[in-house]
Amino acid sequence: MAAKKKKLTSQLLRDHMFEMTELVEGEKGWPFHSVSCGWTVFDDVSGGIRDRIYTIGGGAGTGKTSFLGNIVYHLLKTNEEMVGLFVSLDQSYLDLVARFFALSSGLSVEQIRDPSLIEDEEDHQRREFGLKSLEDLQNRLVIVDQSHGLESIDDLENAVKELRSDFPDVPLVVGIDPVMSLRAKIPKEAPEERSEHVMNRLRALARLTKSAVFLSTHIDGAAREKRPSLKDLESSPGIIYGSDMIALLYNDSLNEFDTPFIEWEWGSEDTMIPIVECNVLKNKNSNFLGRIYYRYQSSATRFLECSYSDNEHFNEMLGNLDYYVDPKAKNNDLKRKVYKAPERKYEPIF
Repeated sequence: MAAKKKKLTSQLLRDHMFEMTELVEGEKGWPFHSVSCGWTVFDDVSGGIRDRIYTIGGGAGTGKTSFLGNIVYHLLKTNEEMVGLFVSLDQSYLDLVARFFALSSGLSVEQIRDPSLIEDEEDHQRREFGLKSLEDLQNRLVIVDQSHGLESIDDLENAVKELRSDFPDVPLVVGIDPVMSLRAKIPKEAPEERSEHVMNRLRALARLTKSAVFLSTHIDGAAREKRPSLKDLESSPGIIYGSDMIALLYNDSLNEFDTPFIEWEWGSEDTMIPIVECNVLKNKNSNFLGRIYYRYQSSATRFLECSYSDNEHFNEMLGNLDYYVDPKAKNNDLKRKVYKAPERKYEPIF
């Protein structure tokens, strides 16, 4: 028998005000009070993590799945009561387990798959440390792929509601990679564009289950060859309008090896690390729009957040590169020995 709906009078403003007062005065109260994702800069620009829709997009190979995994991992490590669900519609669940193991240990995914590749004693210790670190997550993280029967938006809704039923009063994070691979049957009586239908249901799910929902999405293939913009998401308008925050990744080293956005790994003579741009183009949670940067250790699928000073440096460097596309401007400035970047469509925050 279906549960009865609450009376409308139970939603009076006075009741909402009383609830909010209790939350303001209390130390907890997810999702009214946000939680940290473990990345200081991302926390600042996102306004903290709540029951919102966060979309990470990018061209092929830019690290969307890795970025999503990093976010979920750091949220769970930073918040001891938080539980998580990671849904992969692109990779197997064991591939994801290997990625999380690599994150926890600092080893490469290949070393996780084949321990015989681990020769250094320090790396053996890292592996043991990674195992112990994952023990803290093993009862708080659910990882599923299509082999577990989760393929549609209906399946996802049931899984999240079940998890919320098992953990009723704690912060909950859901990762979906990639979101548009979810199957969805659109009702004939209320036809919608597919991405709008999926995102409307995800927004309702986030509110109903009090979940922070992180999505990855493919965008136009050319976005791997150029810095992406919201225009590259026009084929999925539901993502543009349904997301509370949209951040698009770009890795310049995929197209140009002599890019300045790549550097030697500390202490290494043969490993280069790309600097990945994360361009926040929509943000309903704070007033920040602009680029933040990460060092990407692809072998370990690890993103390392750049410091405030590094972010300022890379934003200024990008501005100078934009400016010197015009040879006349470059020549004139060389004569004056003045190097000043013009105003751009985005503004640095640091």
